[in-house]
Amino acid sequence: MSVGMRPIPGIDLLPSSGPAPRVRDGVTPFMEVLAERLAQVNESQQKTKEMISDYLMGGQTSIEDLVVQMQKARTEVQLAVAVQNKAVQFYQELSRLQV
Repeated sequence: MSVGMRPIPGIDLLPSSGPAPRVRDGVTPFMEVLAERLAQVNESQQKTKEMISDYLMGGQTSIEDLVVQMQKARTEVQLAVAVQNKAVQFYQELSRLQV
């Protein structure tokens, strides 16, 4: 990491579960990492929906846990959108290159 950058708590940069991604020449293919991260974002969204339903039905979910999960899901979506925007920007830059 560069100076001044700190990891965001609650967002893992390395795979934590599931099958290990393929590694070729010491490098994990970008599409596999991206697909895994998007699956995690989806799981977080689903967990948030379940917690909202549980809270509204008077279940075991506390308002504090719900707010934390909602913020985590929001942050993960914002990060996914930022990555998408950078990928589009990179593609546009590549398409402008003179060959």
